[in-house]
Amino acid sequence: GVLGGFLAQYPQTDVTFRDGDQPELIRGMVNGELEVALTYDLMLPRAFAVEPLLDLPPYILLPARHLLAKRGAIHLREIADEPCALLDLPISQDYFGSVFASLGLAPNVRYRTPSMETVRSLVGNGLAYSILTLPLKVSATYDGKRIATARLRDSVPPVRIAAVHLAEHKPRPIAQAFL
Repeated sequence: GVLGGFLAQYPQTDVTFRDGDQPELIRGMVNGELEVALTYDLMLPRAFAVEPLLDLPPYILLPARHLLAKRGAIHLREIADEPCALLDLPISQDYFGSVFASLGLAPNVRYRTPSMETVRSLVGNGLAYSILTLPLKVSATYDGKRIATARLRDSVPPVRIAAVHLAEHKPRPIAQAFL
């Protein structure tokens, strides 16, 4: 959506982008391969200017048939002992661990994967629950299993998504327009 909106305003712009975890994006900016990154505002080196974009509160992803799925909002302690599928990416795993720790809990991590769709599939197939921050627009997995979300009733910090760039380098005008 961000890229589509930007290209609609600047149709002559040739945008090259790269997916990657936060350490890869940081390396790309330090090496001069990337000018701007959209990433978590967590554990960023001081060399980066950070422009906050939005805060995403964590929520619980459940199999649609789970007993807690119809409640809409639950406390993390109600599900923490059940098998958990952890989105296992740098920074993400630290953030999710801090959510549990802030409530004096530890997740029962049964599965670890760097793939959002694998997390969704594990949950949809009733093998685990998960905790995520990126909102879901679809309530089914690739294999057709239904999933549900529940808000957290606990007060936990959201994750902030930000646009970042090296503070010592002034972005080119087109990158400034993107920001």
